[in-house]
Parts: sequence; C-alpha cells; structure tokens
Amino acid sequence: MKFSGWAMGLTVMWIVLLIAMLGISIRRAEGYVVITALLLMWFVAGLVYMPLAVSVDGHFLAVHRPLWAKRISLADIESVELMPPTMGAQRLLGSAGVMGYWGRYEERDLGKYFAYYWRSSDCFLVRLRNGHQYMLGCENPADMVEAIKAKIA
Repeated sequence: MKFSGWAMGLTVMWIVLLIAMLGISIRRAEGYVVITALLLMWFVAGLVYMPLAVSVDGHFLAVHRPLWAKRISLADIESVELMPPTMGAQRLLGSAGVMGYWGRYEERDLGKYFAYYWRSSDCFLVRLRNGHQYMLGCENPADMVEAIKAKIA
C-alpha cells in the first residue's frame, strides 16, 4: 500500500488555506465567516472520503482514507475489471478533483457508482452482488485487479 503524494500535498494545501481563512475571519467577521464555514465543511468531507490508497488482504478490499478505511468484503464482490470513467460521467454528489475524485457519480453505460480515485487512467470497477458499484483507483490498477480476481476465484 503506497499513499499518494498528490493526496498528501492537497491535504496540506487545504489545511494551510483553512488556517489562513480562519485567521482572516477572526479579524474581519463580515463575509469571511461564511466562506470559512464552507471551507471547513468541505475539508471535513475530504477527510472522510479522500482516497489515499487501495489494498486487498484475505478477506477485504480496503480503500484507505484519512480517518478510516472503507472495507468491502471479498465475498460480496461479483466482478472486477479495468475500466476508467468516461468523460460522460455526471457527478451527483462529491468532489471532482479537489482532494481526489470521490462521491456518487452516474454514467449512461455503467449506471450509478461511488468513486474513490485520483487519476482516471488508474481506475478499475468493482461490482458487488447487491448491485452497488465502486470506481477505484491506485498506482498499479492491473496488478490490483489480478490480485482481487485471484482472491475471489
């Protein structure tokens, strides 16, 4: 499991921006309080959902995030395949690049899915038996797909 340098860099950038906005808000409370509150909410959402890394062990596929990992049982996985998102993906709720791509998306061919990735070229699609789908990304997506396939076979 290797943590993304982009993830750490953007996290530091958001922390610095948040501290600067809080400092400005203390001095001039008019309009900056609202901006600071919105930045704080976005930063907290990023801490909850921002993808850092993907790993697989004997029982779970894990998406590591700053506060905790999203764990998907390997027994629940129906299929996994390399598949970058298309340009037609519509973001329903989430981030479109700030602190990674995360959130609920929809595509005409795939339907709805939850995304956790940084670069669309590094993505693979995980389909669960209950119909849920996850678009995940990591540094070596082909190796990860093969590792997951070997575990669910």
